[in-house]
Amino acid sequence: MHSKGTLTTWKDEQGFGFATTEQQTDKVFVHIKNFSYKTRRPCEGDQLVYDIQMDANQRPQAVNIQFLHDFERKKLRHQRHNQAEEGKQLLSKIAAYPFILVLLALCFWGKISIWVLGYYIVLSLLTFFLYWQDKNAAQKNQRRTPEKTLHQWSFLGGWMGALIAQLSLRHKSQKKEFRETFWLTVLGNIIVFAVFVYFTWPSTF
Repeated sequence: MHSKGTLTTWKDEQGFGFATTEQQTDKVFVHIKNFSYKTRRPCEGDQLVYDIQMDANQRPQAVNIQFLHDFERKKLRHQRHNQAEEGKQLLSKIAAYPFILVLLALCFWGKISIWVLGYYIVLSLLTFFLYWQDKNAAQKNQRRTPEKTLHQWSFLGGWMGALIAQLSLRHKSQKKEFRETFWLTVLGNIIVFAVFVYFTWPSTF
């Protein structure tokens, strides 16, 4: 559990001092080497966040020390990142779940062939593999799969596999330009599928 305190004593030349923690009256030893992020030199009056552990003489010392404003800024960035990830997951579910249900319903009613469902499954598996292969290549500094190729496979029907790869592999999920183009391929494929169903509705394919 993180503790908050104020740096009440600091000897900058020696690189150490003492902090008073809100939860206790004992002073906690603070050393410059235990700062996680050395954005600047500490000074008296700084608000700190740290963990407390006992040294060899059973005296409290601060470890994993951060300036309070750095800690709060990092926490805020983490919260925003989580919110963004939740938004991406929600958007993915909004796009994928209804489409899957429509696909299954059309197959059940005999409006489209079971081969259409198989087509989407196979394309999604292949697209997922392409994403996995590209991430693996990126980690090993090997030849990458062109983004154009990933988008082409998504447009052809593998976009559900691409969605799963983006969320599970954390690959191609942050680059704004890529995601904007990706969602255009999703929209394009859904439109093509809708046109296909419209013109083949009277009979099975």
